[in-house]
Parts: sequence; structure tokens; C-alpha cells
Amino acid sequence: MKCNIIFKLLTRMFFSLGAVLFTVSASLISPLAHEQPPRKTTTEHGKASDQQVIESLMKRQFDRPDAPLRVTPVSVEGAFAVAGWIQDGQGGRALFEKQRGQWTIVICAGDALLDPKTLIASGMPSTAAMRLLEKTQIAESKLSEADRGRLSLFRGLMKVDQSAHHGPQGHSQPSKHGH
Repeated sequence: MKCNIIFKLLTRMFFSLGAVLFTVSASLISPLAHEQPPRKTTTEHGKASDQQVIESLMKRQFDRPDAPLRVTPVSVEGAFAVAGWIQDGQGGRALFEKQRGQWTIVICAGDALLDPKTLIASGMPSTAAMRLLEKTQIAESKLSEADRGRLSLFRGLMKVDQSAHHGPQGHSQPSKHGH
């Protein structure tokens, strides 16, 4: 009989202790389970932003160990974007279009990509072209005067053939233009 009573007491103590331990561990683990690290490089859905995708694409194509590519700024309006680039003292802009979910370079230029006629001629609706130009001008105004000047150095306008392979040497533009 005494064994039964001792057994019941030990069982209750064991279950009580287990419940306490479970409650304490759950209260310690619960905040950690819901805490997530800050997402500095992705959007709220966990995917890279369009700006990050465009920067990464340009760096994969044109970055060189002897001349790192700096992509800044990247302005996006719907399925179109203008990205500035600076490399080895040179610079320019690239017009991107999102086709079938992928960003592709459509045109490389300098100040021609600040002309709404150029954007509209590339197939962009005029209202989108005006919004993209406004975003681009605001973003570029935050750059230093020297960097803004470098974005204007690319002379001419070069349409990019997406069927052509772009290796690490960049476009067929003379090397003095960089990227």
C-alpha cells in the first residue's frame, strides 16, 4: 500500500515537473521560432528585388577583376528599368525590359536614355516612359556630380541583340567605354 502511495506521489511530481519544464522551454523557444532575421537583400516575399536582379545580371556579364563594375542607380517602372553603370572611370546607362519573367538589356547608351523619345521608340508606353525618367532623374540626383558625369560618357545608342552571347569583354562597343 505504501508503495502505491509513493508511486502515485512520484508520478504526480514527475508529471508536474514535466509540465513545468515543457512550459518553460516553450516560452524560451517560442520567441525564437517567430523571430526572423532582417531581410536586407530580399523583398518581403523572400525573392530578390528587381533592382538586385538587374545589378547581379550586369555584374555577372561585365564585372572584371581588373575593373569592377558598379551599378547605380537602378530605377524600375513596371516591366522596364534604367540602370546606371560605372567601370574603370567610364560609365553609361542600360535600358532593361522584363520579358517572360526575365530582365534583359535592350539598349546601352548614355544621355540618350534620358530622352523620352528613346524610351518610347524602344516599345515603352509614353506614360511609363515619363514615370521611369522621373524615377531615374530623382535617383541620379543623389549621386555625386562626378558619378553623374560618368553616366553620360557612353556615346551613341547601341541596341542589344539578345541572341548574341555577352562574354566578360562586354558589348562590341570600344573598350574605352567600359562594361
